[in-house]
Parts: sequence; structure tokens; C-alpha cells
Amino acid sequence: MPSKVWNSFEKSGQSSVKCKICGTLLKYLGGSTGSMTNHLKFRHQVAEKAPSSTMDAFINRTVCNPKKAERLNNLVVEMVAKDALPVSFIEGDGFRALMKAIEPSYVIPSRKTISALLKAKYEEKKATLETDLEKIAFVSVTTDCWTSRSSEGYMTVTAHGLDGDWVNRSYVLDTTPVVNQEGGQDTVVRHTADALTTQMSRIVEEWGLEDKLDAIVHDNASNVEHLGESLGVDDVACAGHTLQLCVNNGFKAHPQIGRLIACGKKLVSHFRKSVNATKALEVKQEQLGLPKHKLIQSVCTRWNSVFEMLKRLIEQRWAVCAMLSDRHFTPLTNARSLEIRDEDWRIAEELLVCLEPLQIATTVLSSEQNTSLSSILPIVSGLVKRHLKVDVEDIPAVNAFKITTSSDLKKRFTPSGEVSRAQLASFLDPRYKCLKFLSKEEQVMVKDKMKELISEQQPATKKRRRSSNASDTQRSAMDFLLGDDDNDQTPQCEEVDERELAHYIGLSTPSHNSNPNLWWKQYHSNFPILSTLAQRFIGTPSTSVPSERIFSIAGNIVNSKRSCLLPANVNILVFLNKNL
Repeated sequence: MPSKVWNSFEKSGQSSVKCKICGTLLKYLGGSTGSMTNHLKFRHQVAEKAPSSTMDAFINRTVCNPKKAERLNNLVVEMVAKDALPVSFIEGDGFRALMKAIEPSYVIPSRKTISALLKAKYEEKKATLETDLEKIAFVSVTTDCWTSRSSEGYMTVTAHGLDGDWVNRSYVLDTTPVVNQEGGQDTVVRHTADALTTQMSRIVEEWGLEDKLDAIVHDNASNVEHLGESLGVDDVACAGHTLQLCVNNGFKAHPQIGRLIACGKKLVSHFRKSVNATKALEVKQEQLGLPKHKLIQSVCTRWNSVFEMLKRLIEQRWAVCAMLSDRHFTPLTNARSLEIRDEDWRIAEELLVCLEPLQIATTVLSSEQNTSLSSILPIVSGLVKRHLKVDVEDIPAVNAFKITTSSDLKKRFTPSGEVSRAQLASFLDPRYKCLKFLSKEEQVMVKDKMKELISEQQPATKKRRRSSNASDTQRSAMDFLLGDDDNDQTPQCEEVDERELAHYIGLSTPSHNSNPNLWWKQYHSNFPILSTLAQRFIGTPSTSVPSERIFSIAGNIVNSKRSCLLPANVNILVFLNKNL
């Protein structure tokens, strides 16, 4: 009776056999089936002397066909990319047990295979994005730098723009170390202005954006301050980072505010470092009927963490004060150094009223929807005129905060003497086209600049009009006798463009909650020149937050267990994680 292993193998030539399950070729000499038995035992976990029922079940099970195996491989690759998992997870016992239960006949690929599939997926997705970017007339990029666990300085670049359907598109293009590629060898260099300019030029060229790049959004660091100027495009300062600088300057406007923040940080640190104090605080919260919320510590890189810290301290004021007065948990010497005075509590309460609109503005400008550059100036104007307006009843500390922050906002966001990109974007946003947040002189300057931009678009517009009005038939006899010019009743292009601008201004203004992209999608055919300019300016994001958000994803990828991950693999994994 022939061995049952032949149910899983078939001959392939004179001296070899092929496994029906995985396609592996084995040598077959002298009629011995030992190599086949061992293959089934170690590769497919089937015992050599398995009971007949087990062997029969193995032989009769459904084989994972190549098409299904390919689909499963693709899902594993996407799982690695989307969930920021290490490739080695496929070798884990838990994953293998899961796949054995789901698809027993599926042969889990090796790490090398998964790595190759990730690279192929990257090339495939990159080609797709290149096609998508061709549909965007004007591209703005955001950029920021971060340092990995292995102390490598990476630069991340994301691209943004409006496509032909007036939909905001956002893509991660590149996450690679800042290097010098001269001499055919990459050398890691400091993040100087020249190094970052070279790196950005390489990325722009690699993605074919030389003729599309229109603006670079970045923070206010000196090494990137003129990055756009170096590449011949507009520099746009990150609104979130600029707002951070303004509010931090406001915190320094009065010594009592600085003392309040320092006391709050020290108090929160006391409870966070002591398990007994934290547990006792929870008991006090329950006794006083307060929410069982933990205290929040502020960090220097996010001004709004000060807002959250003070807000939570005010919420838990009486529980905290009760803890500080309880000598079982807080010795008298510690209580004196941690206590917040009544006048400081009052400053905290009134300061929160000023900080709340600033917190909302920060959230709006840094939202996942990539708020347009057109919203910055209306928001800043609202902050200055409505929420930071000095009141005679303000205490000195709050008064100083309002004056300093308001002055800094006006200085940083509304440079005098020139029309900014943000002002043009606001004019082309139908919600803010009246420019009520600007002075009369500034409104005139913006409209004059817009006329200048319109005149630059006229050659292309004339060409489009001639092509759209051209007839395929021969000219009429009257055209021949009298000439085209005598019969031309069409207004001059300049007149048409002036009418287009006047028509746009004369239309009713949509609400602040409306979507300017949908408005332009509806009316773009009525404004052929202005709609082109709107795509150019409204498509620019207000902050570089899209690049900064990559840091958290990259931190999950380049973690302590994968600190030696090659930069090329980091780029592939971050790219797929954000673009799939």
C-alpha cells in the first residue's frame, strides 16, 4: 500500500517531487519518502505517525489557492503599514495561531518577503500619488524636522492643494534624514538653511513639482525662515507656531502670571510624583462631589497646556486646598511652598476667560481638515477686537496679558507695507471677500494686487477664449470684406476681467460656517480667472501641523525595539501609513 504522503505530493521529473500545499520541490531518490514525511512534519505541522483521522483531515482540507494567498499577503502588508507594526510580528506565536485558525492552509511569508512586498506597495502608491498630483494646478508643502531615537535628524514634507473638483488633497511625500549627497555618498549634516534648501529641492524635483510648487509652510525657526524664497516661492509662517509665540510673550507680560504658572506646575508635579497624594486627592474629590479628574501638567512646547492646567486646577481647587491643609498627607513646610494664594486664584480665573478663545483658535487652525490660509486673518482680527479688548475692570495682570498678546498678534500676522499671501487668500474666500478685518488702505492695496494678478493671467485667458469661440467653418463673406476687427463687438479682455472682479465682489457673502470649496465648485465657471487664483491661494494650509503630526507616527515606527531601522524603510513605512 503506498504511503499517505503521496496524497500531498506529486512527482516532478525523474528525481524530484512537488508539495501540493506549498509548491516546494524535494529530491526523491531510491523510493524513500522520509524527506516528504519530514517536510509535512516540520513545515506543515503534521506528525509522521498521526492518527488516520488527523492525516485524512489534513489531506482533505482546502488548499489556499495562489489568488487567495496573494490577497492575504496584501492584507498583512497593509496591516504592517496602517498599524505601524514591526515586520517581525508575522513570526509571533499569536499571529501564527490566529492565521492557523482563520486559514490553516495559508503559508505565512517570511520577513524578507513582507519587506519586499512593502517596497512594492510603496512604489505602487507613489505612482498613484504622482498621477493625483498632476490633477492639482498649485501645490503648497509643509515641512518640519524631528530627531529619532537613533539621533538621526529627519525632515518630513507633505503636499497640499485643491484638485479639479475643489477637494482638498493632502499627501505625505518624504520622511528622510537631512543628508549631503555630494560625491555619490550620503553624509548626515546639520539642519542649516542651505542643507534644508538642498533637501527640499531634491524632494520637489523627485516628485516633479518644480512648476507646481507655490508656497512652503513652516515654523519661524531661522534655518527655514527663507526656505521658500530660496526656491522662488512664497514663505508662509505656521499660524499655530506664531500664535504660540504671541501667547508665550503674553505670559511674560506680568510677573504675577509667571508666578501663577510656576506655582501651578510645582503643585501638579507634587501630586503626579506621589502615589499617596494622588490616592488621597481622589478620596477628597469623592467627598466633595467633584469629578475624579487627574491634574494636568503644562509643557513648554504647547501654550494651550497652560490653559488646560489652570482650568483643571480651578475645577479641583477645593479638593487641592483640602489636601494641602491635611497634615497627614502634606507637611506644613511642603504646604507653604505649594499653596496658591487667593489673588493668584483670581488671576487664574480671569486669565482663563482670555485664554479660552485663543485655545479655540489654536484648535481650529490646527485641525485635521487643514484649515485654509484664508481663515487666519479673520480669526486673528476676531481675537484682537473681541476677545482681547482691554476692559476697565481687568486686573493689572490680565490687562498686561491682553495688551502684549494683542500687540504681538497684530505685528506678526499683519506685516505693514506689503500685501501678504494670507490677505489675498482671504479676499478669494467668498466668506471674507469684504476684508472687514483690514483698514481701508489695506483693502485698496489687496484689490490693486488682485488686479495685478488678474492681468498676469490674461494671456492664458485670451487664449482660452479664442479657442472656445473659434469656429471650424470658414469665415463668412462679410468677415472677409469688412474684416474681423470691424465686426468684433466683444468687450476688451481687460474690461471683462474688471467685470469679473466687480461681479465677484457684488455677490452676497455666504456664512462663516459654509465651505468655500463648495462655493467655488458651484461658481467657478462664472469666474475663470478668479477661480484659478482661488485654487492657488485657498489651497494653502494655515499651519505646518500636518508635518508635525508625522512625528507621533514615526515615533511608533522608530521605537526602542526598532531604533536601528534603516532610513529608507522609515520613509516607506511612514509614507504607507499616512497615504494608504
